[in-house]
Amino acid sequence: MNFLLAGLMGLASICAQDTQTFHQKLFDVQNRLALQNAGGLANGGVCWWHSRFQRAAWALAVFDPTQPKPDANQARAIIRSLIQRNTVVVIPGYDDLQLFTGDYRHLIQTELEQWQIRDGFLNQAWIRGISGRSSLSARALKSQMDKIYSRFTDATADQDVLWLLLQIKGIVSHASLLVGMTPTANGGYHLEMVDSNVPQGIVTYEYQNGDTSLTPDSPLGYENSFSMVPYLGYDQDLTRIHRALRNYCHSFAR
Repeated sequence: MNFLLAGLMGLASICAQDTQTFHQKLFDVQNRLALQNAGGLANGGVCWWHSRFQRAAWALAVFDPTQPKPDANQARAIIRSLIQRNTVVVIPGYDDLQLFTGDYRHLIQTELEQWQIRDGFLNQAWIRGISGRSSLSARALKSQMDKIYSRFTDATADQDVLWLLLQIKGIVSHASLLVGMTPTANGGYHLEMVDSNVPQGIVTYEYQNGDTSLTPDSPLGYENSFSMVPYLGYDQDLTRIHRALRNYCHSFAR
């Protein structure tokens, strides 16, 4: 079987889905990775790449439970195709992402760590993790939050998900996927994120005008809570995803 070509199910779920259907997908735990953030260089985790893989799967994965399940080699090819983000990918033998990633969590972890190494040593992605500030002036953070909200509304209309770097004090950074953002009173925002430390849940943040940093409403598995500033990142992933969907849907329509 060629796992890189989707059939009618792929057309219905990928090419013809509406914005509401896509948004519902983001909040369905069956469409989440079954593995938490772990491992990585110096055991510092792979949160950036976990989130990027999750976003790619939301956009490009199609499930066909009527087909036989993949073996380990086939599963590795599926995982690598999602990491490359250049085509729609059929995952046979499974109903959803949680079941597939639960069976192949060790393969996925290995591939995420290899992705981290490639980015760290070839693309110097670590520089991104020390370039932001963990607190800003109230005026600067307000501008930052307004910018993120503007991008969020555009992304929602395009069925995209924003990747946010969460800059913590020092050289530590984390990452999450912004799946919900609602204006609140007096220029504030309520944020909902899918986070690799608690991949089955939703982590919320409450920004109020005048704040200089954000703190999650849950501890995210860290010993202590932390304050941070969110920064947009990895928009180039969306460019690749858009191209993959455009090429697939145009070719399928012909």
